[in-house]
Amino acid sequence: MDLISHPGTLLLPASFCAVLMVLALVRRGWCNDVDHPVYPVEASADRITRLEGAVAPLMALSEDRMVDLVPDRTGFRFMGCPNCDEGTQEGQLSWSIEDPDRVQCRYCGVRLPNETYPEDGTMRVRNPLGDEVVYPYWEEETGYRYLFSAKGWREARVTLSGRCQDLGALYQMTGERAYARRAVLILDAFARYYPGFLVSNDRAFQQKGFFLEPPYPNHGGKWGRWRADEIPTNLVYAYDSVHTSGELERLAEETGVDVKSRIEEDLFRGAIRQDGFHGPQYGNASPRIYHGYAVIGRVIGDPSLVHEAVRRSKGLFERRFYADGFWCEGSVGYHRMTMGGMQTTLDVLRGHSDPPGYADPVDGTRFDDLDVEKEIAVIGKARQILEICRYPDGRRITVHDCRGDFQDLAVPERSAPALFTGVGHAWLGCGEGENQVQAHLHFSGAHGHAHADNLNLTLFAKGHELLSDLGYTHTRYRKWTTSTLAHNTVLIDERGQYVERDQDPTEGRLLAFETAVGTVQWVEASAERVYPGVAKEYRRTVALIPAREGDAYVVDLFRVEGGTQHDWVIHGNADADGSGEADVSLEPFGDHMLPGAAVRYPAHERDEGEAEGRDSSYMFFQNVSRAEARNGVRVGFGIENAGVGVRAHLPTLSDAEV
Repeated sequence: MDLISHPGTLLLPASFCAVLMVLALVRRGWCNDVDHPVYPVEASADRITRLEGAVAPLMALSEDRMVDLVPDRTGFRFMGCPNCDEGTQEGQLSWSIEDPDRVQCRYCGVRLPNETYPEDGTMRVRNPLGDEVVYPYWEEETGYRYLFSAKGWREARVTLSGRCQDLGALYQMTGERAYARRAVLILDAFARYYPGFLVSNDRAFQQKGFFLEPPYPNHGGKWGRWRADEIPTNLVYAYDSVHTSGELERLAEETGVDVKSRIEEDLFRGAIRQDGFHGPQYGNASPRIYHGYAVIGRVIGDPSLVHEAVRRSKGLFERRFYADGFWCEGSVGYHRMTMGGMQTTLDVLRGHSDPPGYADPVDGTRFDDLDVEKEIAVIGKARQILEICRYPDGRRITVHDCRGDFQDLAVPERSAPALFTGVGHAWLGCGEGENQVQAHLHFSGAHGHAHADNLNLTLFAKGHELLSDLGYTHTRYRKWTTSTLAHNTVLIDERGQYVERDQDPTEGRLLAFETAVGTVQWVEASAERVYPGVAKEYRRTVALIPAREGDAYVVDLFRVEGGTQHDWVIHGNADADGSGEADVSLEPFGDHMLPGAAVRYPAHERDEGEAEGRDSSYMFFQNVSRAEARNGVRVGFGIENAGVGVRAHLPTLSDAEV
């Protein structure tokens, strides 16, 4: 196979390049005249005032100084502060137009680089154009490199591309060509620099660098920090807004360059070509790519890109949503993110019509007054998930990687049982208002952003989450929050559950769900696959039984066969200070639950800590007391200043340790 190359860039088979060229010719052949703006901006006095304030720092600069702020190379998102350890995900450093040559820590206030942390090292690399580019850094004693300037370049890219869209919107709303002029200057600068951008290796708490040739990993990004951010969609909106302003032609006369062509071919189609190295993907952030394809296709008049956006959008629902409407990762938070991205994509596709005579070369379809939603059967159920999957206080159910906050969710009037057989989650529910009770049983697999939490039980009553699931965190305790021991379930032989993803899924099995026999509700599931080769039986039955008015109790039967040690775990409320009690005589046990083991706690979220080869999650229980349970035990958790608590009765427990 013949190879063609350019200095400092990647090698591609000649046949592949020919295919790319043919596709480009086909697409340009169908480019039709576009009536700009394709996406009109809704004007209001308040919006004009707000956007004028946002762009004021740019408008105060000279044109040359403003263009100088546009970064000419790839930056990095994840870059921590060497002066403090506050914040999460190496996200401490900020950048501003007023001080563009340094970044500043949001927490300790230090400005970087400085005399203490000088960028006295240099990393040199050749970009795709064959030019050598320099990345300065400061290196700490461990060898970890901090690239403060590159962090500033990344934040400048985000800020200036966002302001460019604002400038375009202001031109649409006011007709002031000064706004269009500034937008065009920023667009052209990015179009000049983008071909030379490198694909970054940008992950929190890992050494930063670049991927110089394909295949590029999912977290390798040329425009953003990963491939889901590859399309500069806000710049496409800006281009759409200023297309008829005359400023593109004016700059072309000044520079002697076809500015429109440079923006469309080198920047917008360049991003499409970069995404082509990955091919279609169907993850929670993939709708950003579909959105970009749709907007570029409509703005530059290339219907093939619109058709690709539609194919991928349909493919996401077909491949990654369960029949019950749940996003495959089982997290309500990531369901919200995915559906939000898809709704934006569907909105920008709506109403598109192909040029006369067009038929897509891939599947032969054409669109007239497009409405993709009508062709996606599961979308109605998917939209209901956020409304249904709520605790009685309105919070999202904090299963897997989901934050337990209140964003945009109303408090339900009553609780009723619900079953999601696809994702593997059910709850029993009763009561109205402040007397709502929910008992949740989780038996999902692991398809990304999952925890080792099969057969986890959570309980909500009396206005509080009484048996809790911590949900999502980016703190140094992430290992703890995802561990089996952090959930209300059972561990076998002091080991967390086996968690695998699509290659070997570990879904549980629903065995029973009954809510129509009198007032008693119950659900049962098993999950032997989370302890492969060990658990002969791993099954939980949960029943919700009403008591006096406004009260209820839960019966929990957990059957385990296999292994020699079974740890049944419950956790009280995670939102407020509280107290614990037990009806057995407790004595001090130790600093943690791994006596005799030397432990090291994590330094950041990617660090799991160490416990001499034992399950490190046990070291997170601290200031431990113990007792023998010989004839049952009762433990309870109370919530401070709430007058609310929960008691767990284990009436037959014997020869056990608490």
